[in-house]
Amino acid sequence: ATQSGTYSVVVTVNGCTTTAAREMLVTSAEVLFSSNSINIYPNPTTEKVTIEVKTDKPTIQVRLISAVGIELQTLTLEGNQAIKTGEFNLLEFPSGMYLIRIQDGQETYTKKISKK
Repeated sequence: ATQSGTYSVVVTVNGCTTTAAREMLVTSAEVLFSSNSINIYPNPTTEKVTIEVKTDKPTIQVRLISAVGIELQTLTLEGNQAIKTGEFNLLEFPSGMYLIRIQDGQETYTKKISKK
């Protein structure tokens, strides 16, 4: 699977059929952005995490996602500057693993971050 979602398996043996469905969280994605065009820091963090994206696109969508796939916060990075910057404040969230998902049209970049 390349996308998070609900996936099902159907098994038939001797005429008997059973189906199982599971919610799956994909925690990595193909990097379509240049690796040097995105900077996420500090990682690990105790409070805030800063996202910097070098792009000529006018709008970039950034999402903070829990380890179980729940979207917690969103940012829109906008402007004409070459480097667009934003930050998430994780102070209210428990320690653990989170995902930062950056989307620029069809291109997606996902990075794991850790909150102490």
